[in-house]
Amino acid sequence: MAAPVPSLPPDFDQRVMRELRKPQPLDRYRRILLAGYGLTSVAASVLIMRSQGLDWGPIALMILGPLALLATVPRARLHR
Repeated sequence: MAAPVPSLPPDFDQRVMRELRKPQPLDRYRRILLAGYGLTSVAASVLIMRSQGLDWGPIALMILGPLALLATVPRARLHR
């Protein structure tokens, strides 16, 4: 283990943050994949919760609640 210890450039964190701030539009296939993943997750969650005996009310609340929260995040960022 005689190799030198690797190190990052001093402005590494600033460069990473600059890259993350750049708008990166999702291409068509990424959107399809993301939508498919989301729908599969919702379907699996509903099936598992129904098999455990939960009614539709709590299931809808647990699925739509986080979605409503996600819908408010971009609006909250605009008002900063």
